[in-house]
Amino acid sequence: MKSSMHSGKIRHLCEQPRMGVLVGQKLNPCLRDLIVGHYTVRYLANDNEVVILKVWHHKEDTSTLDIK
Repeated sequence: MKSSMHSGKIRHLCEQPRMGVLVGQKLNPCLRDLIVGHYTVRYLANDNEVVILKVWHHKEDTSTLDIK
């Protein structure tokens, strides 16, 4: 049940691409994070498409991830 709820939230990005938190407005105003349960979804969104760049668990050591 939870996994379908989470995937539904990610699918909803196509309709609401600005629902995530803006990450680096100076670096890229289209870069956003969406918290889905215990995971963070980093994505790029513009008027035409949503591209998921990376998904990671909140307990992961982000210093080892390439998420800049």
